Amino acid sequence: MDIQRKLVGYCLNKFHKRGRNKAIIFEAILGITAQNASILAEALLQAAAELDAKIKDRSDDATKYEIVLPVTGPRGTALVVSGWVIEEDEEIPRLTTCYVKPRTGGSRDKRAETT
Repeated sequence: MDIQRKLVGYCLNKFHKRGRNKAIIFEAILGITAQNASILAEALLQAAAELDAKIKDRSDDATKYEIVLPVTGPRGTALVVSGWVIEEDEEIPRLTTCYVKPRTGGSRDKRAETT
């Protein structure tokens, strides 16, 4: 499972077409960038090992899961939503996405909702 590559190439990549909004939010709220992606990678791996995953979708060839976890970075702490998939005939989950969970109520940053 190459979480670091997924994070640096997508979720924390300010130049990725779909990942750039996630990257902006991770940096603004948590202070996490591609340069310190190991903070997020370690939190995700620990959560995958210790927290309960919620099944989001099941098909004949894969099961998709979601884990919501608190992550602390250089700028603060926020809830992060992580998406995982276990393909048919595989046992090891693969990270598919992660993003800072949008706040509910009052002021809300719409950019954080982009996945």
